[in-house]
Amino acid sequence: MTIKAYWFPHDYNAKDDHKCMLLIDELGLEGYGIYWVLVETLREQNDYKYPLKLLSSLARKYATTLPKMEVVVKNYNLFAIENNEFFLSKSLCRRMRKYDEKCKQMSINAKIGAEKQKQKLLEQEKELKRLSVNDSSKQLCNKSIAIAQQKEKKKEEKKKEKNLSSLKFANLHEFRNYIVKNFEGKCFKLKYPNPFNFADTTYLQIRHGYLHLTTSGKDFERDKAIELWHYLFADQNYFIGLLNE
Repeated sequence: MTIKAYWFPHDYNAKDDHKCMLLIDELGLEGYGIYWVLVETLREQNDYKYPLKLLSSLARKYATTLPKMEVVVKNYNLFAIENNEFFLSKSLCRRMRKYDEKCKQMSINAKIGAEKQKQKLLEQEKELKRLSVNDSSKQLCNKSIAIAQQKEKKKEEKKKEKNLSSLKFANLHEFRNYIVKNFEGKCFKLKYPNPFNFADTTYLQIRHGYLHLTTSGKDFERDKAIELWHYLFADQNYFIGLLNE
C-alpha cells in the first residue's frame, strides 16, 4: 500500500517570529490560528498555492470571516500574492521543495533496486533453464525458481512489516488524520480484554471520519471517542498493523 502523509516541517518557535508576534498582538490567538489553517491548506495543494477568490469559502468552513482571513494573508508579510490570483508561503515552498526532492530521490532509488533484483531473478531463471536437460533437472529448476520467488516474497513482507513498525506519528492529530484517510469503512476489534469492556465479538468501524460502534449503529459520543483515539494512539503500530490485515 502506498502511503502519502500530508506532513511538513515547521519551527517549534514559529510563534516567536516577529511577524507572528505582531499578528498575535493585533488579532490574538484567533489570528494565529487562522495563519496555521492557511498554511495547512497550502500544504494540501499540489503546487502549494491557493486561490484568493476561495478565501470566503475557507472562512465559512473554519468558522471565521473573510475580512480576518484577508488581513492575515495581506498585512503581515507572512504570505506572498501571485498575479493577484493566488497566495502562497515562501517558507513552506522552500521547505517542501527539499522534502519533495528527497521523496523523489527515494522513489528513484527504490525503482533502481527493484529493477536490479528483477534482473537478477531473470538471470537466475535463465541459468536454471539452461541446465534443464531432462525431466528431473526441469523439476529441480522449477523448485529452485519457486524457492527464489518465495524468498523474495518473504523479503518484501519483512520490508512491509518494517515500514509499518517504523511508522510513528508525533501527535494524535496526525495519527487520526492518517487512519481516517486510509481506512474509511474498515471494521476492527480491540484487544481483549480492554479498558472499555468491549467483548471479543464487538466490532468498531471508521465511518465518515468518526469511530462507529457497529452493534448499536451509532457514532461514539465526543468524550468517549477522544478516549478511544488516545487508546489507539498509545499502541499505534499494533493498531495500524491490525487495520492492514
